[in-house]
Amino acid sequence: MEKTEATGGSTTCRYDLPDDALRLIFSRMSVADQIRSSLVCNRWKTLLQEIISWDGLPWMLLYRWHIQGTVVKSVCKLYAPSEKKTYTLEDGIKGQEERGKFVEVGALASKKGWVLFQRKNKVRAVPIFLFCPYTGEVIDLPDLSKPACRASFSCSPKSAGCVLFAFGFLVINGRGVVSICRRGGDNQAWKTFEVDIIPYSYIRSVVYCKGSFYCLFDQGRLGAFSVATEQWDLLCYGNSEDFGWSPWSLTEFDGQLFTTRMIRPYKTFRFDFSGRIWVEEASHPGRAYWNLEGPK
Repeated sequence: MEKTEATGGSTTCRYDLPDDALRLIFSRMSVADQIRSSLVCNRWKTLLQEIISWDGLPWMLLYRWHIQGTVVKSVCKLYAPSEKKTYTLEDGIKGQEERGKFVEVGALASKKGWVLFQRKNKVRAVPIFLFCPYTGEVIDLPDLSKPACRASFSCSPKSAGCVLFAFGFLVINGRGVVSICRRGGDNQAWKTFEVDIIPYSYIRSVVYCKGSFYCLFDQGRLGAFSVATEQWDLLCYGNSEDFGWSPWSLTEFDGQLFTTRMIRPYKTFRFDFSGRIWVEEASHPGRAYWNLEGPK
C-alpha cells in the first residue's frame, strides 16, 4: 500500500499489495477483523472468501451484558463447534449509553451476521432491536406489544425488503399472535394478527422460506404465514409417534423444509408440501449438527 500526497494536502492510499501478501495478512487476523475487512472492497472480499472456510457452518453466539456500577461489562464471543474454538468479538467495559439496552436481553434469531434481541421479563411494550456483533451496529425497532416466543427475519435488515416476524401466545384464549414489521417503508410499526393454533401447542422454531414464515410446534405441527397475503395456514397436524415432545429444529435448504431431532436418537424429516406430511430422511442434505453435551 503506497501513500501519495494529493492536491490540497489530502492523503490517498493505493491498495496495490499482491494477492499472496494480502492472503498472508488476512490469515493472521482474528475472525472479527477478517469479516470487517471483507467489507472494504470486492477484491478483499474475494480473497477473504478463500480463507474463511467456515461460512456455511453453524456457529454459537456466546454473550453476556451486565451492569457494574455505572458501566456495562460487555462480552460477545463466537464458538465454532467444528473447531471447538472460541473467537472473541468484544470483551470489555462499555458505557451505559452504548450497551445499557443490552442488559437482560435474550436472542430470538440470527441471519446474515445480525442477531435479533428482545428485553426479557417485559409484559407490555417489549423493547426489541437488531445487533451486528462484527461491526457493533444497532438497529432499533418499534416495541412489540407482546413478548415473542420465537422470531425470524427474511433477509439482511439493511435491505429495504426485509420483513421481521415474531410469534407469541395470548394467555386469555390460547390463540397465537403473529407480528410482522416491514423494513424500508414509511410505517415500520409492528402489525399484529391473532391466529388459530392447536390448543396447548409449544412453538419450537421459525424459518423463512419462499415468501412465508414457517412455525414448527411440538409433535411436528406446522403453521405458515404468507408475507404477501398476510394469511395464516395450519399445514400439518403432525403425529406424536414420530415427534413426541422432544426438541426439534426447523431449517430451510434449497427451498425445502427440514426438521431435525436435537437429542438421541437423532432423526431428520423433510416436509412434503404436496401431501402436507413429514417424510423421514437418512440425513440433512446441507447442514451439520453437534451434540453439545459431548459423547456419552
